[in-house]
Amino acid sequence: KLLLPPSCPALYRWRRDHPKQSAAFDFGTALSRAIPSLNFPMSPASDLEAFQRPFQLRSMPPDEVLVLVDGKRWHPGALVMTLANIGVGSQGYDLNTIPLSAVDHIEVLRDGASAQYGSDAIAGVVNVILKKGAKGGNVTATVGQYSAGDGRTWRGAGNFGVALGDKGWMRFTLEDGNQDETNRAEPDDRPGLAQYGTLFHYGVVPFKDSNALINGQYDITPNVQFYAYGHFGRREGTPYDFYRYGLNTPYPKSPWLAISPYPNGFLPHERGVSTDNALVAGLRGDANGWNWDVSANTGGNRVSYATENTTNFAMLADFGTSPTSFHDGILRAKQQTFDVDISKPLELSWLSHPLNVAFGTQWLRQSYSVAPGDLGSYYISTTHTDATGGAQGFAGWSPADAISVARHSLAEYVQLESNLTDALDMSLSARHSNYSDFGSNTSYALSGRYQFSQAFALRGTVSTGFRAPTLGQEHYF
Repeated sequence: KLLLPPSCPALYRWRRDHPKQSAAFDFGTALSRAIPSLNFPMSPASDLEAFQRPFQLRSMPPDEVLVLVDGKRWHPGALVMTLANIGVGSQGYDLNTIPLSAVDHIEVLRDGASAQYGSDAIAGVVNVILKKGAKGGNVTATVGQYSAGDGRTWRGAGNFGVALGDKGWMRFTLEDGNQDETNRAEPDDRPGLAQYGTLFHYGVVPFKDSNALINGQYDITPNVQFYAYGHFGRREGTPYDFYRYGLNTPYPKSPWLAISPYPNGFLPHERGVSTDNALVAGLRGDANGWNWDVSANTGGNRVSYATENTTNFAMLADFGTSPTSFHDGILRAKQQTFDVDISKPLELSWLSHPLNVAFGTQWLRQSYSVAPGDLGSYYISTTHTDATGGAQGFAGWSPADAISVARHSLAEYVQLESNLTDALDMSLSARHSNYSDFGSNTSYALSGRYQFSQAFALRGTVSTGFRAPTLGQEHYF
């Protein structure tokens, strides 16, 4: 849930009809078409970044935007962006892990919110609200392609609910899709190369992906509800690298091509498999006018990567042979949270409107690991220094790159909010966070909004914030 009031102009609400209007195949694209301040560019020639597309809100890095699903923290991706067009050095969220057909509406807070949500909410918050209830459902099938005749895409999705007696419900969402590649590269028109035609590949990366999400709610008593959702997703894609020219071309090339499987050149490509899982469960209710919510949350992302149709020149130089495919390694990012949130509107004699008091605490644990790949994926020659080491196209992670780290944090927050007059709304927030590796910080925010008329209002915020680096940023290199 977002603590700011629904009337706040910084809170953009994206209704359930927007996905249909956008004609988008995935959640990230649909969101970028609905929100002008959100940028979701395509990165066709950027290795891992083409596999998990980064995004920006208000032109800030991807890991400075907090993503929530039904008010609960979504897990970040395992990739640290190193070649992306945006967000270089960041470890952000993969928006396309969230199935579009499960979304009821989106709440986007386009203000810095460190004083409410912590260090990764500097640019704002994206809160995804899932469809709820036993009634209604839909099945959709979408097919499309580019005007050039390539890049055919299809996606099938279904969402429906079932009743659990008269006290609860469950909703099921299933999605499956495929994206064919496109290629907008042209022949190299330099002398001696034009006759070879188009050798490079630059365009949409081919992908296959599927998602399953289940969410539900059950009334244990008239004042206590149990709620939960679980998600599993899998994406397999094949980004392409730059073409390596062969011995038959006039431009510089490795002399070790003579003993390689590709004397006339080759186009390496990568293959990645990304899996995501998330599970949230909690209890909420009210007691004497106090609304309370206690929940536990776990989720993670695993990326297994390989380079194919390639070779290692250092192995060719040292051993006279080299494999043509390599497993590059595995990246993992996981998180667990435990949240307690309490709120109540208080009637005070000296205020004309109720004072809404909200406070709570969050325990957060995060972990990150890099597992090395095959020896040949990172092998470097110590005798033939002119032979490039590592798999051509994308070198794997070596044992020296292997890490397994974790940290935890404990945070407490409080927010007071009220309409001081019919036209003036004020909000005061504070949050204290203590990280086991980063240290502690206390952030504050004071917001006000004055409604001059139905057509004109002024809003202002004074706040502080901080940025705790992600584990990937701290330890990946």
